[in-house]
Amino acid sequence: MTAAPGPRQGAPARGTRASGSGQRVGPPQQTGEEAAQVDQRHYRTVYVGRHSKWEPDEPGLRPDPEPDFTPEERGRLLGEIQAAARARKFTLMESLLRRLLAVDEHCAEAWYGLGMLLLQDGSLEEAYDSLSEYAMLAGVREAAEKVELALFFLERLAGGGDELPYEIQDELEEGFLAAFSEPGWSDVPRAALKGLTPREAVRDREGKRQVLKLMRDKGWFLDAAVQAVEGVG
Repeated sequence: MTAAPGPRQGAPARGTRASGSGQRVGPPQQTGEEAAQVDQRHYRTVYVGRHSKWEPDEPGLRPDPEPDFTPEERGRLLGEIQAAARARKFTLMESLLRRLLAVDEHCAEAWYGLGMLLLQDGSLEEAYDSLSEYAMLAGVREAAEKVELALFFLERLAGGGDELPYEIQDELEEGFLAAFSEPGWSDVPRAALKGLTPREAVRDREGKRQVLKLMRDKGWFLDAAVQAVEGVG
């Protein structure tokens, strides 16, 4: 694991937490055995996989699709969705994806595409729900794990989520940035982040909010939605 960049000036250092009284308190104490388990196990076995139910090194089981309409009707609707995506008519695309999911709730790519559109739109709670559905249905382990990184980021942005060792939080946050931005983008200081890099800024909730806004301005979530529906067969 690479070393995390230094803490933001005026913010709690990694490994400390600001209490209501302004005093620093350390992270939850672990026994030697617990600490060894965290060190020995990759973060995906500690946190990622809560929605997809992937077991380490085991394939996932997914239900077979049971659409309530004919293959011809499904094909026509998919064609309309893909045409809207290519034309970047995202309002129409969202409406058509919702229509598809109303009759075929097992279409993983539709959940992913809808989740990305909602993330771009700022509808974060609904985006979280849609991406959770995708993680449960995804047939590719790596794809499910990528979405779990987004779910982790949204949980932390909302102020929720389980208590985790700070080094695991760092790795999950960096994983989200790597998965949904261009290479190297997270290491360049940004004026909108008061001179911090995105990697540094995501260490607090306001920084996460600002980083997510920058990512939305880039249109990366829209691009991900388009790519998702192009792969639906």
